[in-house]
Amino acid sequence: MYLGEKGQRALRILHIMAASAWLGSVLCVLALVHAAPRCASDDELFGMLRASVGISQYVLVPAGAFGTFFTGLTYSLCTYRGFVRYPWVLCKWILAVGMTAFGVVWLGPWAGQELDDVRQYGAAAYERPAIAAMHARRERCYAAYAGLLTLSVALAVCRPGEKMRRVSRRIAPPSFSESRKVRTA
Repeated sequence: MYLGEKGQRALRILHIMAASAWLGSVLCVLALVHAAPRCASDDELFGMLRASVGISQYVLVPAGAFGTFFTGLTYSLCTYRGFVRYPWVLCKWILAVGMTAFGVVWLGPWAGQELDDVRQYGAAAYERPAIAAMHARRERCYAAYAGLLTLSVALAVCRPGEKMRRVSRRIAPPSFSESRKVRTA
């Protein structure tokens, strides 16, 4: 089953919205995680980490990662692009599956563990080497995650390996004398 032109446009809109939610939520979580150890109070620290977990649970995973995954799956099954017709589509699939799995299996539990540690120890949690190392690892992973999502967006825009439609070679309209020749002839 292939989608018509209107269906493809609607699907493309949903896919772009989901990808935007994914990248935007990753950048928000990265900003919160980066600023968290510099908080003035334990309540502020807990609030920032709680907000990062909330964004991850309610925006990043369902709307971002899974929304992008399922709209991409529908796009691959119901349009001419398919899964492997173009190398950039295959590369985006590998990135999407890898990032979704990594986020669900590792980043989510690390966020919950860090939140529990801060609930128990407050801001002093970052004085413990294991907790500080886990926080630094989580921050680096979110930065890499944002970089890979940006790469995925760049692949979608540049489409390496796919021939782009040519723009008309005609740059300027015909001169007055040329248009006049056509009329008199």
